[in-house]
Amino acid sequence: MPSEIETYLYRGLGVHGVYIATFQESSIELMIAPFEEESNKLFVEFQNSRLVYIDGSYSDSDDDWELPWDIIAFDCRQSGKQWEFILHSDVMEFTFIADWPTVSPKKHA
Repeated sequence: MPSEIETYLYRGLGVHGVYIATFQESSIELMIAPFEEESNKLFVEFQNSRLVYIDGSYSDSDDDWELPWDIIAFDCRQSGKQWEFILHSDVMEFTFIADWPTVSPKKHA
């Protein structure tokens, strides 16, 4: 059963990948798209974010770090006024606390 964040982001379009990942001081930005329809990309911005945990041990080779990363699971749960997100990909897993994300089919300037 899809998580709340998977339902919100995937739009019923199947398995997604992370094509861009940007980690800034207080925001995380992702560009995700379904593997079957890469042109149907979605820019996702998590404001007021704080990286809590990262595990890069899923990768055996530096080549594995090349994008896109296959999203295995994207879980979430409310944590006070913010949310805890756990993104598990074929290369890494990271956990962060952030506001519920804003989404757009185009990158904001």
